[in-house]
Amino acid sequence: MAGPLTRFFPCLTSAACRLAIVVAAIALPATACAAPVEELADEAAINAFAFADQKVGLAVGEAGLVLSTSDGGLSWQRLTSGTTAPLLGVVMVNRRTAFAAGG
Repeated sequence: MAGPLTRFFPCLTSAACRLAIVVAAIALPATACAAPVEELADEAAINAFAFADQKVGLAVGEAGLVLSTSDGGLSWQRLTSGTTAPLLGVVMVNRRTAFAAGG
């Protein structure tokens, strides 16, 4: 399964690892709330960050944690990921589309 995502997630080249990976497409909301990331991630560790540009970005972590920012990280909004698995990496395709991987 070689492809562009293996650059970010080398584990995707292993057949055994692929079975344990959960991949989720995340639709980003148009607005964000003004909550510090510490308040939103207090019960789950953050594992990775990705930014589409200087303003729009995501953080992913344990227990399916997904946070989004539209102001360069000054404020964050919790998003529903649809999983409770740990999310280990994230890639942003553009400001509205991202892919997260974990397992």
